[in-house]
Amino acid sequence: MKLRFLLTPSILLVTSLSPANEEPVDPASFNAKIAEAVNAGKEWTADPSQIAAHLIGPWVAQGKESGSLGWKISATINGEELSSGVDVTVTEDGLLDDATRRIDHRFTFALVNGSWSVTKASVKYHNARPPYPLREEENVEKARAGIILLQQVPVPALGQAAEDAGITDLPSTVFATLEGDAAALNTVLNLSTKVSGFARQDYARLLFGLSCFFEKPGFNRYLYMNLDEQTSTAVREILRQVEDGELP
Repeated sequence: MKLRFLLTPSILLVTSLSPANEEPVDPASFNAKIAEAVNAGKEWTADPSQIAAHLIGPWVAQGKESGSLGWKISATINGEELSSGVDVTVTEDGLLDDATRRIDHRFTFALVNGSWSVTKASVKYHNARPPYPLREEENVEKARAGIILLQQVPVPALGQAAEDAGITDLPSTVFATLEGDAAALNTVLNLSTKVSGFARQDYARLLFGLSCFFEKPGFNRYLYMNLDEQTSTAVREILRQVEDGELP
């Protein structure tokens, strides 16, 4: 038997994905599909990497464009001999799904009577919605100092706008965001569509300071995945205006 391995390096993305649970999958259906292909003389049954790709496919699309579905395969031989087994991971990334960012399909293959068979399989789904953006730890004390200042020197226009939006204690709500309260963060961000005039100027400074508290790519992803389009757009526009000097 001629063996060909597509041992491509595994590329792991370091993001603020929420923890994912790995679920075992019964290999029986996979092995039935492999046996059928072997009987049909399919060449891909000689390569564990290609077997894994066929077990997971057909693929919706392949490409590197942003937002498209891409996939990659990595394989590792367990030991020096093929008889010790081969681990293969098929990663689907860039899924066009609001709930799932990435799926990892893991297989362990072994040679059984001259043919490859799946001895173990699992699937791992990665949540696309970050539960909370990563913090820039060096800005924690600065942010807390800013909230204390907000408590000591109330901003009447912004305070009134917050009360009109149902936020009775804006400083405490903002402080809760520093402690990792996603509901409090969303409450503050939702103000972006409800402030105007002097309140909007004060809110812009508060929002910009708050945004600096978070690691920027993760914060931007949080806006996109956790807020409705109108609110996400409003937050981004206010931050842009502050950065461009259009708002004091």
